[in-house]
Formats: sequence, structure tokens, C-alpha cells
Amino acid sequence: MFVILSRSQKNKIGLILFLMATSIPLLLFNGTADAFIPKHIARVEEISHVGGLIEEEGRVIQVPGFYVLGAIITFVGGLAPEELIFFPIQLIPYAVLFFTVIYRVSGNSIVASLITLIELCSGTTGTAKIFFWPHGIGHLLFFSMLLLIFMLLKQDRFSKPLIFLAVITGSSLVYISYNLTAMTLLLLAVVMTVLAVFYLMSLKYNN
Repeated sequence: MFVILSRSQKNKIGLILFLMATSIPLLLFNGTADAFIPKHIARVEEISHVGGLIEEEGRVIQVPGFYVLGAIITFVGGLAPEELIFFPIQLIPYAVLFFTVIYRVSGNSIVASLITLIELCSGTTGTAKIFFWPHGIGHLLFFSMLLLIFMLLKQDRFSKPLIFLAVITGSSLVYISYNLTAMTLLLLAVVMTVLAVFYLMSLKYNN
């Protein structure tokens, strides 16, 4: 027997699941960290003390934007760089943006909250989605790009402010996460290809 829920009931269940998604991971991954994060935090501390990154001969600094962001966060928040290892700075933005993307696709708050809960509780450490991590910050920019693309595709004419925001977000991503940069380029290539196909098909049928 199926139970038909009202919209308010669905929203309440979705809210409960979302609150679980932002609290359970804190207990589940308390004190867990990726093995590489101390090396990244050392770079953040270097910027805080020296005022810039010291390039090592023969080595390329792959995520300079991440280190600069970390230094800004420690300065503004009054945190010691090592506190970023277990400070849940990514949790709320990650949960909100991920939920919003899934909700835009599914149109169901319960489904979006449940998938968000599963996403945030998956993994072996909390670094990638909860604490401070290059690809975690990269995911925040990637989800933002997805939302901007959704908004642009829903409009009859492209909005210059949205395009500007998309360009700024994509440009920032290059200096934060090389993995998500590649994924964004692939996504844009797919979107442009699909739009080109639909455009050519519309020309064909109109003629």
C-alpha cells in the first residue's frame, strides 16, 4: 500500500535527511584525514609566513589557488594552518551545492537529500568532502558550474552575468583542482556538442 505524502511532509522528510547528511559525517569521519593533506597544509603555512609560494626546482605547483585560499581562510578566520586538517569547512557548502544539483535533476527533495546523505557518508576519510582538500574545493566550483549551466540552458538568450560567472568559476578551478578542471572541460565539450547537434537538426527540419 502506497502512502501519499503531502508537499509539506515531503519537505520535512527531506529536511531531516539533509540535517542527517550534515551531522552524521562529522561523527563518522571524526579525526580521519588523507595522508597527503599535511603536505598541502605545509604549503598553506608557507604562504602565511613567507607571503608566497617557494617554487622547487624541477617541480610544478599544481594547485596554487588552493594554497592561497587556505592562507586567506586562516588569516580571515584566525585559524592556525594545521587546524584546517580537521576543520569541517567544506561540509555545508558541499552538502548545499550537491543537494541543489541533484534536486534540479530529480525535482524531489527526499531523493536529493537521501543521495546527499549517501554521498557525504561514502569514502574512507572526511578530507575530500568535509575538511580542506584541493579536489573538495574543486567540487564546490564544479557543482557551481553545473548550476550555472542549468540556468543558462533554461534561458532563451544567454545571460552575460551568468556567462561571466561561469568563466570566473572555470578560471578559478584551473588553479584549484586539475581533476575537476578536466571534468569541466569534458562536460562543456559534451554540452557544446549536444547544442550543436540540436542546432543542426533544427536547421534541417526548418528547411
